[in-house]
Amino acid sequence: MKLISRKEFQSIWLREPLVVLDTNVLLNLYRWSAETSEEIIENFNGIIDSLWLPNQVLKEPSYTLF
Repeated sequence: MKLISRKEFQSIWLREPLVVLDTNVLLNLYRWSAETSEEIIENFNGIIDSLWLPNQVLKEPSYTLF
């Protein structure tokens, strides 16, 4: 996988891309420290209009355990 430069990332980010969360992102919120999880959630709140949570993620058996 090729990493992109900071300049390329900023160029993409300025176009307000859709950010798709998968099951692992949500499960990791339970695995990480409370401080880390809170910081990530704060960042999600900053881009809330760009977030998309596929319906399938909520149907994943591993996620419904919580």
